Order: sequence, then structure tokens, then C-alpha cells
Amino acid sequence: MFLDYFALGVLFFVIIFIFYGIIAIHDIPYEIAKKRNHPQQDALHIAGWVSLFTLHAIWPFLWI
Repeated sequence: MFLDYFALGVLFFVIIFIFYGIIAIHDIPYEIAKKRNHPQQDALHIAGWVSLFTLHAIWPFLWI
């Protein structure tokens, strides 16, 4: 009984960790642009979120 709840807790933790990791990875181009004071850093931030919802289709272009 205890192991069932423990496994469920580990499963929830892993799912939340992966979800947060994917969001954090998509903010990397924005963080680089912010650090370099890029004039279009807001556009890069929005494009990062859009690429998250379009299955990463435009995410490689954010690195250019």
C-alpha cells in the first residue's frame, strides 16, 4: 500500500519536473537576448512560447 502511494508521488514529481524543464529550456534564447540587451528580446520571448505550442517548429530559428 505504501509503495503504491510512493510510486504515484514519484510519478507526479517526474511529470512536473519534465514540464518545468521544457518551459525552462524554451526561455534560454530569451535569457541570452536579455543578457546581451538585444533590441528584439520581447519578440524572442513571445516566439519561444509560440514555438512551445507549435511543437518546437520555430524554436531552432530563435537561436539564429
